[in-house]
This record gives sequence, structure tokens and C-alpha cells, in this order.
Amino acid sequence: MRGFSLVFSVIALLALSTGSASADDRWYAGVSVGGMDVGIICTVNCDDKDTGWRLFGGYEFAEYWGAEFGYMDFGKATSGTATVEIDGIDIVVTGTYPIDDRFGVFAKLGIYFLDANLSDTLAASQNTDSSGLTFGFGGSLKIDDNFSLRAEWQLFDDIGEQAVTGVSDLEYWSIGVVYAF
Repeated sequence: MRGFSLVFSVIALLALSTGSASADDRWYAGVSVGGMDVGIICTVNCDDKDTGWRLFGGYEFAEYWGAEFGYMDFGKATSGTATVEIDGIDIVVTGTYPIDDRFGVFAKLGIYFLDANLSDTLAASQNTDSSGLTFGFGGSLKIDDNFSLRAEWQLFDDIGEQAVTGVSDLEYWSIGVVYAF
């Protein structure tokens, strides 16, 4: 819960420090599709990679700063007779830097809340929630005033619960499209 408070404090501080809205302040929404790697450790019938997707929206409240909220479904990972399906939300602060008029880079830092549903043909199903820090980076290519393409990598630190699903980091590589309002 301390990380949650810290991220929201940083967002509030950045929002207050930027003053009033400018013509560059923009809302945006997007969708990305990519691959996840949950990095589970197993020895039999392992498949710790799947295709996932993420819906997100955000607000750029200063030239270099913004905030973003996302919902993601990372698909599933299998180990032996067990399958874990993973989905959840994230809330991040974004920092962007335009390289030129069309290309920019960004980084993000925030918190996540994920749900991992474990089903096993040899045991009862179990559910575990986890939260923690997430960070990532990427680049965007502006197509026109409203549309851009985005490629990014994001890490979700220590997902799962040791006694239920095990604990692992989850990596998500994706490409997506963004629409700025």
C-alpha cells in the first residue's frame, strides 16, 4: 500500500507543479498487443509465454509528464497439469521526450494490481491477487495529429503468491496504436 500512496503523491505533485492547462495538454487512449513471459520455473510441459493485450488511457498534463491507467489480459502460462491465467490493471506516471516532430521515447513507473487464477487438473482451482511496482520504456511514431504507433517493454515485479502460483516477474513486449483527443 505504501507504493500505491507514493505513486499517487508523485502524480499529484507533478500535476500541481505544471500550473494551468496548456494547448499541449491531451487525453489519449490506445490498445496494444504483444507477448508476455512470466518466467515460471518448471521441468515438465512448460509454457510460460502467451499473447496478451492492454487497453489504456492517459493524460499528458505537462510537456514531458503524464499519467496512464491500463487494463491488461496477459493470457495464460502452464506448468505440468496447472494453468495460470493473469489479468489486472496498472496506474503509472509517464515521462516522455520528443526526439523530433514524429518520434519520441517514454518511460513509465507505477503500480499494478494483478489477478492470477490457477487451475489444475489434479487439484482445486485457486485465485491469488498481487500488487507491486511496474516500470517500462518505449518509443512512439506519430502518424498524424491524432494517431501514433507505440512499441514498448514493461516489467511487473514479483507477481503471484509463493504458496499458490509461485512468485515471478512478468515481462510484456507490445506494439500498439494510440489516439490523442
